[in-house]
Amino acid sequence: MDSVGADQRYLFRNWIHLGFQMASEMTSQPQVNHDDEVTFNTGRDWLYFLLSVAFQAALILFIPEFAWVGLPFWTTFLVKALRQM
Repeated sequence: MDSVGADQRYLFRNWIHLGFQMASEMTSQPQVNHDDEVTFNTGRDWLYFLLSVAFQAALILFIPEFAWVGLPFWTTFLVKALRQM
């Protein structure tokens, strides 16, 4: 019985050591260069906005009790197309 407990303690210590090792490796990775220019693809966002508005209209016409399902899509893509997010 004592050898089972010793094996469990050994596995637990190795598991903890592995966790600390992985955490230290994550912090030692190179950081993101924030000087890179951000590009926007507003054409794609406008297309997604129009498609999601059509989806919202279809929901309102055919399944009105689920009309709320389309709201996050068209609102998100409108904000992205206007480059506010």
